[in-house]
Amino acid sequence: MKEMTKNTIMDCTHRSRIIKDDQLLQLVQQHQHCCHWTYGKPIAVFQSDGYPCVRYETGAWWHYDLDSETWW
Repeated sequence: MKEMTKNTIMDCTHRSRIIKDDQLLQLVQQHQHCCHWTYGKPIAVFQSDGYPCVRYETGAWWHYDLDSETWW
């Protein structure tokens, strides 16, 4: 089994890394630590409107702009 690091977000169902892009992973972690996080863990990564998006356990999802390091 591959060694886990603190920068690995896992899909507990499939035991595989959901967020494979390191820049996206860092931005997601920054987002999760900027506030009282209530959305749960990432469950899916997809593209929308030309941006990577992450869906969380609550069903909420966010766009992530890797160039400006923002999310909405």
